[in-house]
Amino acid sequence: TFNFPYNGTFYWNYRASDRASNYAFNNTNFTITYDAVPPSNVSFTSPTPGDNSNLSQSNIPVNVTATDALLSISAIRIYLFNSSSLVNNTNTTNSALLNFTGLADGTYTINTTANDTVGNQNLTGSTRTITLDTTASIVNLSAPPNNTIITLPSQTFNASFTDNIGLTNATFYIWNSSSSLNYTTTVTIT
Repeated sequence: TFNFPYNGTFYWNYRASDRASNYAFNNTNFTITYDAVPPSNVSFTSPTPGDNSNLSQSNIPVNVTATDALLSISAIRIYLFNSSSLVNNTNTTNSALLNFTGLADGTYTINTTANDTVGNQNLTGSTRTITLDTTASIVNLSAPPNNTIITLPSQTFNASFTDNIGLTNATFYIWNSSSSLNYTTTVTIT
């Protein structure tokens, strides 16, 4: 029994000796690789959207790479979850460029893992959260009513806003009758 001191490739052989001091080795050394280290550098690369991205599209392109110091990558697993369940589980080797299409609006999480050829697993991988939102916000103008005529130079304007995912801001614009922009202001919505 031999305890390997570190991960790496080693060569081994036996020598047999007889009582007359004749000895011999096997004709060739054998090779053994000790690898107890999981793949490293499991990472997203372009064109994968950044973590916490908000996109107005119905697809998520994903590109994942992984490396192993001693052996080859046997599998990269890409898991796509929506807010309630696993949507897709894809296995590939060494690098993976996928495009998940036809996705509904919502928040998705992508998780990756990798295995090397002896079964060492990197289960921590990388994770990204991406929100897809192809539905425009709804704006309802409420005051003043359409075609209002005023006699004072000051007027308060009101509207309500809704969105299926969430709002970030609302911008008020006012133009004159020749379509020249007279005023704009943005309000942050939390």
